[in-house]
Amino acid sequence: MRGFDNVPVQLCLLLWAAVWSSNGHLCLLTPRQRGDLDISEGGSHTCFRHGAECGGEPAQVPPNVVLEGGKPVFIKWQQNYNHYSYGFPGLSEVDRHRALRLLQVDLSISEVSLRMNVNRTTIFRLRQRLHETDTTLPNKDCDHCVIRARYVAHKPGETTFYQCADIKIKATKAIGLKHSHGKLQLFGQEQTNMHKIGSLGERRLRRALALVRSSHAKQVTKSTTRGDVFESSSALYGMANDLDNPLSAAYFSINPESGEKTQIGKVDFRVDSSFDPARLPNGSVSHKSTAFVPDGVFSVDPTRGITAMPINSFGKRESFPESMVEIQTATGKTFGHYRIEKYNKTIFTSAFSAVLVEREKSFVTFSIEPSSTQKGKYDFVVGRLLTTGMWQMLMKFNQSEDLYVNFQWAEYDVDSQTLYALLGNENDADHLSARLYKFVLPQGFYGAKSSFVELDVSEFTFMSFHVNKQNSNHVWAISPGLHDARYPAYHLVDINTDIGSVQHVAQLTPPGIFERYYGGAVAAGGPGDTNHLLRHVLRVADTQADVILTVDTLQGKASFSQVTNLRGLHNLVYV
Repeated sequence: MRGFDNVPVQLCLLLWAAVWSSNGHLCLLTPRQRGDLDISEGGSHTCFRHGAECGGEPAQVPPNVVLEGGKPVFIKWQQNYNHYSYGFPGLSEVDRHRALRLLQVDLSISEVSLRMNVNRTTIFRLRQRLHETDTTLPNKDCDHCVIRARYVAHKPGETTFYQCADIKIKATKAIGLKHSHGKLQLFGQEQTNMHKIGSLGERRLRRALALVRSSHAKQVTKSTTRGDVFESSSALYGMANDLDNPLSAAYFSINPESGEKTQIGKVDFRVDSSFDPARLPNGSVSHKSTAFVPDGVFSVDPTRGITAMPINSFGKRESFPESMVEIQTATGKTFGHYRIEKYNKTIFTSAFSAVLVEREKSFVTFSIEPSSTQKGKYDFVVGRLLTTGMWQMLMKFNQSEDLYVNFQWAEYDVDSQTLYALLGNENDADHLSARLYKFVLPQGFYGAKSSFVELDVSEFTFMSFHVNKQNSNHVWAISPGLHDARYPAYHLVDINTDIGSVQHVAQLTPPGIFERYYGGAVAAGGPGDTNHLLRHVLRVADTQADVILTVDTLQGKASFSQVTNLRGLHNLVYV
């Protein structure tokens, strides 16, 4: 599971400038953005505008939106199409700008940190997720001010998206107006809508509870025969950023049957940290205090009982990692920490998209590097990292790519010594077309082979998969069907890695209970993993409730945990 909390928003002054015409998957709804606006579907061209500062759209002169200074204003925007790449979730910002001729009279506006409702990250490129915040406008007259929304995708091949709205501010005398009154005035309709959503969520939660009670051991075959209740003594583990201490994360174990969460320790780094060290007390900022592990980039080794993750420091989100940390999976205690050194000082600079256990004291890595010979294209690089800290490139895919650059998931099959990487088509918002890349790796450093297949996503889409221990050259995936189903049924599918076919195996859930969510995969695997279990987190629609789905592909059984809440937990692993 992936997620991020309280993305910072800055309100600052910026010089007004002319920009070139270009086209971002971000739409500014309130106040209404410049130009056309259509959010009825993902990938809308009206949400596709690049180029600082306003995506190439001309200003509306004079502005037809008039707001009162000194009072709260409600700002709403939609991330119309998610360009999320594992380890680097996008950053949304809203800025307020002055027109050039008024800049000198408004220098009192300084940087302000706001809290936005973006603590739910749905890993799904056709996202259409609404975000909102409120801020108090300066109590000064402004004939032409600009509110700008900005989305930084943090992924190869995608520059920043921009939208702007033109407003006029009229100073008022009632500068002491209570903030809560402004929110009531601005959120009246939103409160009504939230009441409706709550009623829908209650109904779906009741259906989820009924599913847990009646289907604890649903048979996962084409037969409808029920089996015995599935039992297991294993656990899930994950981390949640500590709200009280910006320098650490709490470490949890989760019972896959009861869903009960138990904090069993702390780690001295954060997950995908977005906090600014400058906010810490003087003298408390150090290299260690800014350390974080990327969200979703980790590997579990059941043989040694460790989980390994790359470490970066603040401001180096896309950079080659500085070090690796290994923690004991069952306790969260640090097992090892070593700096990463490049063999022969190679020029590779990009972060790891995946780090996977290859064998004892050895990992394989996957990264996306800008091509050194073809501008605008990217190379897929596979490397080997030893626990001594030495990293060396094993191979680079034989052709550069500029379309299938949306990294989604990777797995390493120990038996066949094969790395699989799932890459999505960046420009296919409606069908989520994807390729599965295959890298067959030698024990040494020579003789690696690579290939890819186009996947058949005409009936089932997915953004994660798991090695099929029962059938070589096949992988499993848990799919919500096609992308346009709002409350889909979930299915187990079998993927042929040689030809790209996707075969339906079983329907795991009925429709109408869970939301369409592509971020529920729980990592497992590595040497010694022979339990043939898949774990997947399902989100009960219109609620904050979750259910852990367990699929035993060897026994042909599935079961559901009791209802729980796993929001805010990162890097979930199962051992």
